[in-house]
Amino acid sequence: MRLVFVHGALVRDGAWWWSRLAPLLAEAGIDSVAVELPSCGGGGDLHDDAAAVRAALEASDEPALLCGHSYGGMVITEAAAPPARRLIFIDSFLPERRHG
Repeated sequence: MRLVFVHGALVRDGAWWWSRLAPLLAEAGIDSVAVELPSCGGGGDLHDDAAAVRAALEASDEPALLCGHSYGGMVITEAAAPPARRLIFIDSFLPERRHG
């Protein structure tokens, strides 16, 4: 099983957003990936974002859980398709502030 993270709106570095969780999941034997949304890079819309999530799902035959934060919840709802097994909606998440 792997976990596919989808960040909220206006986030330009999705991998960083979830970076504190990835090592904890790996220790538990759970693979994870964070999807970069086209709409947060200056172009695209909900449909483009959902297509990016579907591409992440299709990159592996392994069953997946989709985890969406805020706007990411709309994206995972639009993108949900096999091999997605479940949708997880997070309404609040505060990553540690960057230093430097």
